[in-house]
Amino acid sequence: MAGGPERTKRTSIHPIHPLFNRSSSQSSRISDPNDPSSQQCTFNNEEIIPDASKSTKSSITTSWIWKHGDLEKVGKERRWQCKYCSTNLSAATTSSAVYHLKTHRIHKDGQLSSDQPTIEACIKPAIDPEVLRKLIVEWIIDRRHAFNEVEAESFRKIIQYLDNTALSKLPHSGNTIRSDCFKYFKEAKLVIKELLSTARSQIHLSFDLSTSPNCKALLAVTAHWTSSTYKAEATLLAIRELEKEHTGENIAQSVYDVIKDYNIVNNLGYFIMDNASNNDTALKELSSLIIQDGGTGFDPVERRLRCFGHIINLAVKDLLYGPKKKKGKRRNNKQDYREGPDLDDEVPGHDDSDNDKRRKEALRKAWQALGVVRKAHNIVLWV
Repeated sequence: MAGGPERTKRTSIHPIHPLFNRSSSQSSRISDPNDPSSQQCTFNNEEIIPDASKSTKSSITTSWIWKHGDLEKVGKERRWQCKYCSTNLSAATTSSAVYHLKTHRIHKDGQLSSDQPTIEACIKPAIDPEVLRKLIVEWIIDRRHAFNEVEAESFRKIIQYLDNTALSKLPHSGNTIRSDCFKYFKEAKLVIKELLSTARSQIHLSFDLSTSPNCKALLAVTAHWTSSTYKAEATLLAIRELEKEHTGENIAQSVYDVIKDYNIVNNLGYFIMDNASNNDTALKELSSLIIQDGGTGFDPVERRLRCFGHIINLAVKDLLYGPKKKKGKRRNNKQDYREGPDLDDEVPGHDDSDNDKRRKEALRKAWQALGVVRKAHNIVLWV
């Protein structure tokens, strides 16, 4: 500012770094640039090299990375060549080489690899016999193995190979696995009862009969409800063997035993079943059983829902095979035969030529009885 006092601009001195915290007693020497003996400065009795590019080879090859790589010159540039592969990196910094050596699982001496397990991680936790037995039961049930699988020497060798201490905690008999199955079933049943008791909706049921591979009639009962957290839930409640005839009364009795077992008699909703007439009878009988035991009962017509998948299945069969029922098929629990000639019957007193003509005529009539889609299917399949 004109007319004002002249102020001298002072440069701040760094309070820590030795290059800037020099005193009058410290010597500095800056000579003529042409003088070779004056190409270095001394501050606080420390020698500073101003140009790193003029340092010797030994001053830039002191890093541990040079144990695993060679120095190469490409023009004026110094590069690091890996000894274990063809990777060639700039030697201006060591970070690239350090990162690359990690791919070879090589780290600085005394430094623990990030993916190397610690001593704590290497110590295996003790095997809980209860957890082990529950896992074996789940495996047995899920894959439908025999209970005596645990007795097989080959199975025990696998467990011994994985953990020798686990071998002594394996069940020795298939009877133990059988007992565990009943035990864990009862535990799971208690959990399901608790979930059903806290349901936000009525308990809706779906049930159907099927035949097992060993020719047993099994009735599966499944529950559907809204949980306490307002999520749609579904679980299998029971699979009961139907030893008597497949009448509506017998089906109703089996279902009633299941719903009493789970304490949901007074919280029933709708019922989903296929179109068989015995299911209509089953709902009427089920309502009567509830009323006989002092319950409220329900309207069997209103609560009866048809299985949409079963309806689609019937429609597709009629589309493929025509409106007539196939011979030997049961619908509405009654034996019903499709009209038409039997290709295996032979007329007594007729020779083979007459029987051949009869078979051909029977085949022609059977072909005419098929639907359009079924005919197209047979053409594609056989022609």
